[in-house]
Amino acid sequence: MTNEDRTYELNRLAKIIKIIEFQLQKCKLVTENAEDTLKNSLTDYWDERKGSDEAQLLATLNRNKGLAAIYTREYRQLQQLKKNPYFGRIDFLEEQDSSAACPEKIYIGIAGLTEKESHELLIYDWRSPLAGMFYDFSRGPAFYSSPDGSIQGYISLKRQYKIINGTMKYMFDSDLIIEDEVLQEVLSKAADEKMHTIVSSIQYEQNQVIRNKNDRFVFVEGPAGSGKTSIALHRIAFLLYQHRETINSRNILILSPNRIFSDYISHVLPEIGEENVPHTTFNNLLSDFIADFSLNAESRNDHLEYLYAVNNNTNNLDDRIANIQFKTSNDYNNMLGKYLDFIDHSLLLSYPAIIFKDQTIFSQADWQIYNDRLSFLPLIRRLAKIKELIKIRLRPLIHQLRKQKIKEITDQAEEVNEKTIRALARIAAKKEFSAVRNEIEQLTMINLLDLYRRLFEFEDQFLSFYNGELNKNECKLICDYTLNYLSCGRIPYEESSPLLYFYWKLHGFPSQSDIKYLVIDEAQDYTSLQFKILVNLFTNCSWTVLGDPSQSLHPYMQTINFREAARTIGFDKLAFFRLTKSYRSTLQIQSFCQALLPAEHEKVDHIQRIGVKPIVIQTTNLQSYVNKIEYLLHDIQTQPWQTIAVIGKTAQQCSVIHRELNGRIATKLITHDNQTFCSGITIIPSYLAKGLEFDVVLVLYTDTEHYHQEADRKILYTVCTRAMHRLYLLYYKELSTIISSIDSQLYQFGETYTLENS
Repeated sequence: MTNEDRTYELNRLAKIIKIIEFQLQKCKLVTENAEDTLKNSLTDYWDERKGSDEAQLLATLNRNKGLAAIYTREYRQLQQLKKNPYFGRIDFLEEQDSSAACPEKIYIGIAGLTEKESHELLIYDWRSPLAGMFYDFSRGPAFYSSPDGSIQGYISLKRQYKIINGTMKYMFDSDLIIEDEVLQEVLSKAADEKMHTIVSSIQYEQNQVIRNKNDRFVFVEGPAGSGKTSIALHRIAFLLYQHRETINSRNILILSPNRIFSDYISHVLPEIGEENVPHTTFNNLLSDFIADFSLNAESRNDHLEYLYAVNNNTNNLDDRIANIQFKTSNDYNNMLGKYLDFIDHSLLLSYPAIIFKDQTIFSQADWQIYNDRLSFLPLIRRLAKIKELIKIRLRPLIHQLRKQKIKEITDQAEEVNEKTIRALARIAAKKEFSAVRNEIEQLTMINLLDLYRRLFEFEDQFLSFYNGELNKNECKLICDYTLNYLSCGRIPYEESSPLLYFYWKLHGFPSQSDIKYLVIDEAQDYTSLQFKILVNLFTNCSWTVLGDPSQSLHPYMQTINFREAARTIGFDKLAFFRLTKSYRSTLQIQSFCQALLPAEHEKVDHIQRIGVKPIVIQTTNLQSYVNKIEYLLHDIQTQPWQTIAVIGKTAQQCSVIHRELNGRIATKLITHDNQTFCSGITIIPSYLAKGLEFDVVLVLYTDTEHYHQEADRKILYTVCTRAMHRLYLLYYKELSTIISSIDSQLYQFGETYTLENS
């Protein structure tokens, strides 16, 4: 790059900043006027709606609300552009544009910028088709898609910039898709308490997922640190850009692993100039439903806490594990489906005829006839329709009985007031009809919990619906275990999804028609039945599903792989992407984490960012353990790291360490997912740390007592992969065999660790 080039770029940046500042001033005035107009519309609506045309007032209000939102969004985008107008440039010459003397200079930023008078496009939005070439091609032949087809051409220059608060920090020309120096600079920074946009460093394979427009269902597998969540968020921004006229942020839903994670990713979309989209968790779906039953439902966090903390000598642990494995299996899904089919087709066949005074109001044949005619409705709504029909058939009998009662009262000559006679007749008729009315209510109202419980009350019936391999003893164990906790009004976590599915199949799944795009993060922890529930809830939307099988946190639950999930959803326009590179951790941490997985596990590519080996530290007792943690934390705080995590396997472990450190060093304890993650020292259990990343991670109790089973391997892997720059593993007594069995060259012991290593 010549001095002339540098001068040109600096002058252009100064010109762009001035244009942005001018547009900001104008946009601020327009935005303020729009907000004032909206306030006046609200006042008019509440003050005048009773005496005016309410529909017209509401239309005006909605129009002004929409305009205010547009201007506010534009103002925020301009504010972002003023700080960092663009991060890349490509010079592109179209093949068909042979008359052009020079290629077009395409500057790329988080949002587009147009000169208002000349309509010259000064900055291209990173989501535009032209800007996509920046991520997909180096210098040389390139193309992009347009409404007229593929536009071929040649990229003669590719340049990258670092602009902070309107000041050029550096710029350089690049032959690579995203220059290593830029990526290394981004990855080497200290982690923040919130996830941020990666628009300046999106990699080729990530860009293919983000810009996929042709497939309704997109599945993305990738190792820890491969950018899956960032991809999902940038894909949302891309979809909002592509379909601005037909969707908005309220038409997209993210299913996150927990609310801490939802808060952690909440800055990404606003940084790109988009509104945040709704977030929820699958556990929220469960808890909202279980509340209707007035049952004590175990949350996912309490469930994992129990399984991680329970002593192996606990009497009912084996029974609990058997129940978890059975209730999350495909065999049980099929069994539940058969039982639901039986209820749907056969329950009403056993219903008796409804008879009043030797007159058949509704015969046994009628139950079958209307059950068939209304089979398109779920059973509960079907029974409600039948109940209405029976009431219609009762009306002539009720009128006839009232007339009869009026005659009887009149004949007795006890009353002469006509109004009183009619009232007494209604009361007498109602009393006489009470028995048949009660019968109708009982037959057309179902207690779903009792109906679900009935499946487990008779072992022979239970086995009649089951096609898997289950002997009499195993059957008795499952049935007794289920009936015991149902009778206590308690629902274990593994039962919540089957009960939810059972409830909604009979009641009808609530419509979620407003959701056009569904994003499921950390989907490796979902069961087949949970996917079935989501398929029935979100029937007419596109899906992006992301996860990593190696980070499955549940040691016993039978979760679903993405190929099986695809079969559950259907095969209409499916795409599978496998990311193979991790960008989060240093080479040393990544190599150590990779070794924790079984040898047959697919290898992960690394970014060659050099750091220090993970450090394994042994102490002799709890007091020396806490002293060592305190010393390490004080040492780490002298270094340029902003986020430090002390991760225990359980919340109980975390609470003990937090209590011991209290008054010695400032820490924040997170044990519930309604808390927020912030910079500093966080003490957090493994299942809440999922999806987060930290500069430094201290893993507690990496000994044989706490990490000894094969099922613990993925938990330890997930915890260790939270670390970006430093990883410490603390234990006393005996080091976990999961660690001691791997190549000792991949880590170092604390005795050999000195401050110079840091």
